Amino acid sequence: FDKLIESILVSKSINPVSLLSGDRNALLINARKNAYGPDYVIQVPCQQCFTMNKINLDLNDIGEKKTDYSNVEVTSSGTFLLKLPKSGVVIEIKLLTGQDEKEMEAQAQQRTKHNLPEEGVTGRYSKMIASINGNADPIVIKQFVSNMPIIDSRIFRKAYLDLMPDIDFVYKYPCRDCSHANEGGVPFTGDFFGLTSKYMDGVYEALFVLKMHGGWGFFELYALPIRLRDWFVKRLTNHFSEINKASTKN
Repeated sequence: FDKLIESILVSKSINPVSLLSGDRNALLINARKNAYGPDYVIQVPCQQCFTMNKINLDLNDIGEKKTDYSNVEVTSSGTFLLKLPKSGVVIEIKLLTGQDEKEMEAQAQQRTKHNLPEEGVTGRYSKMIASINGNADPIVIKQFVSNMPIIDSRIFRKAYLDLMPDIDFVYKYPCRDCSHANEGGVPFTGDFFGLTSKYMDGVYEALFVLKMHGGWGFFELYALPIRLRDWFVKRLTNHFSEINKASTKN
């Protein structure tokens, strides 16, 4: 969506990838409303019986997600200081931009290309932390993240989610078959900007493959950026291809 966001920004000095994900989401929703109106029809499976449900959403009802700065100290640099309960260290949290996401994706691809182990959460946390007790050395940050106590990790993750401004995508609906009370996030599917059902068939195929072989949750997959989701599918395909080649040799 970078090109779309760039095309609707009045100030061409703003790079879309420099924006926070919440800002990008707000721009996309308003672009969708201006182009197609606020009515957004989606097809989502029940989390209980997996029956597909047709949901009519009104994008005008989507508001801002509540943020909470009560547990942190805001710095003049726009970052946030948080003291972790178990280790006692003070971490400086920075909110990730689209550029940060792109850099992490590129690094992941490079590690795969050179047969290096994936960093996973460690790499992401290292990007989200600007300093440890005032020390901004990337090596120090990565070492701490690699050995972060579980309770500190949970506190850090919750604090980050509380700090990140975004759109409140949560909606609820009862299943038409089993009446299960479902709750999910408004997906940016192909239909969001009028893409075809054939395209969506490809998306659902990718979601099925990742869910079957990666243990992902359905709405986790729905929320993944498209390029990152495609990268996971490609990586999984290469993984099974390597297994098949090794099996053939044996």
